[in-house]
Amino acid sequence: MSDPAALADDLVAVGFSRRAANTLVYSVGIASLDELRTAEWGDGGPTGGLYRRMLVTPNCGRRLINRVIAFRESGDPRRPGEVDPAWVTVRLEKNQLADLDRWIAAQPDEPSRSAAVRRLALQALRAST
Repeated sequence: MSDPAALADDLVAVGFSRRAANTLVYSVGIASLDELRTAEWGDGGPTGGLYRRMLVTPNCGRRLINRVIAFRESGDPRRPGEVDPAWVTVRLEKNQLADLDRWIAAQPDEPSRSAAVRRLALQALRAST
């Protein structure tokens, strides 16, 4: 694990506030910028990923969650106001999840499951118009 103070400084350098950086490092337990960019996002359920860790952390409100989403998508946490995402829960059968994982593995950037579902939905919507 890297030095927490140095990691908090790195988070401030990329655009997070000092309070947000400290919350992410000391309360949520982020160990690196790469973990913040690539950790499984999850769905907020009891076995969820980074999103769940943020939901149960004091001082981790909607604004900080939006900033982390913006950072994961664009590399800049200061642009969270552009998109107000609607949370949609999707249940997949095991074979559908396996198909999704195969599709993800075939992509050059290997998106998260959430990003893959968004990408596939956009492709389907564009193809239908």
